[in-house]
Amino acid sequence: MKIVITDAKTVTKGDIDLSVLTEFGEVIPYPLTAQSQLIERIGDADAVLCNKSQITREVMEACPNLRYIGLFATGYNNIDVVAAREHGITVCNAGSYSTASVAQQVLAFILHYTTNVAGYDRFVQDGNWMQSETFSPFVFDMSELEGKTLGIFGFGSIGKAVAKIANAFGMRVIVTTRTQRECDQKDCKIEYVPFATLLAESDFI
Repeated sequence: MKIVITDAKTVTKGDIDLSVLTEFGEVIPYPLTAQSQLIERIGDADAVLCNKSQITREVMEACPNLRYIGLFATGYNNIDVVAAREHGITVCNAGSYSTASVAQQVLAFILHYTTNVAGYDRFVQDGNWMQSETFSPFVFDMSELEGKTLGIFGFGSIGKAVAKIANAFGMRVIVTTRTQRECDQKDCKIEYVPFATLLAESDFI
């Protein structure tokens, strides 16, 4: 089997050993591939592994051996799944691989906004703390997360993970979702609300 990786640079900086894929066939990795290069590079490959490459109907029809498209991501909107189905091409995504890291990133953004660590770090590095009249200069606004309301739109694996961390910070968590699901953890404290309520009452969404 011939396997082409179209945009390996988007998933590794050399810290991931792609040679494990050679168990399944000949592997041809490209750091990045422009849209105009896709057909030539995929060519007679049996499988394509990609992250953001746009695998369109045109690409599929020009690469008749293609039978599998694997994505290094949860999303698959860059693949024409209708055309893939018509051509008998299996399309797989990476499911919930990023749940913990995305939940962490969400809270990192919220903490950045509420604590202004970057601003205070810059303030200290520029020597301004040394010149301050007070030991604790109130240069940037800060606020506590406890008691704040976090609105979560959708409650899949990532939404649940974010709710768990927000609960640990003492935040009120409200959720709008098409399908109401129970929390995975025992002490999950959430409240299902209409979307309008989510918008009206959330400090963060």
